[in-house]
Amino acid sequence: NIHKKKKLNGGRHAQGILFRFDPFMKLVMDECVEVTTNGQQNNIGTVVTIPRNIIMSEALGPV
Repeated sequence: NIHKKKKLNGGRHAQGILFRFDPFMKLVMDECVEVTTNGQQNNIGTVVTIPRNIIMSEALGPV
């Protein structure tokens, strides 16, 4: 599993472990943390994201 950071629509940022993706390319991230603009981190658990909401994706460790 790969630790990823995502920049989403609406100025939102989330990071977590890329768990899997389904046949429709929806990404499932586990142990996800939302990072607010003031640097506060909120644990939000498992997140399913559709590709059109992802602006940028970055690996936070070796791939």
